[in-house]
Amino acid sequence: MIHGCLDAVGSRLGLAPLYVRLAGLRGSVAFMALDPDELKTYEAKHPAVKQGGWQNLGLARLALEAPRYSPVDSLPALKAAGTRVLFLSAVRDSLCPHEVVMQAAGQLGAEVLAYDVDHFSLYVSPVFQQSVSRMLVFMCEATGHTCSLGTVKEQPAP
Repeated sequence: MIHGCLDAVGSRLGLAPLYVRLAGLRGSVAFMALDPDELKTYEAKHPAVKQGGWQNLGLARLALEAPRYSPVDSLPALKAAGTRVLFLSAVRDSLCPHEVVMQAAGQLGAEVLAYDVDHFSLYVSPVFQQSVSRMLVFMCEATGHTCSLGTVKEQPAP
C-alpha cells in the first residue's frame, strides 16, 4: 500500500511512476501473491517473447483502487435483470476462492463449472479448451442458437 501512496503522490508532483509486479511469490511486493506452482502456471500462459513492451508490472497506485473492486457487487443487478450466468471456478484458487464463487452462484441460481485446478490453470490446456467449449454451448443455449460444436468433454466437478 505504501508503494501505491508514493506513486499517487509522485504522479501529482510529475515524478516518474512506480511499478509493482502484477504477479510474484508470496512475501514479495506484488498485486497477486502466488505460491511457486501458481506463479509457474501464470508465467506459462504468457508467450515466451513479449510483444509491445509488456512487462509483469502495473502502476503501484492501482493498489489504492483494487481493494474497492468486487465483482460480487454486480450480483443484485444481474439478479434483477434475470441474466443467465455461468461461473467457472478453480477449486484450488487462492485469488478467487471456490467457496465465494459457489455463494455467488447460489445467490443467482447460476450454473457452475468447477475444475480441480488453481486460478491460472483455467487458462491453459486442457482445461482451457474444455471450459471454452462449455462456455460456447452455454452461450448458444442462453441465446437460443443452435450449437454444432460436437461432443463436449467436461471434467467432472469435485
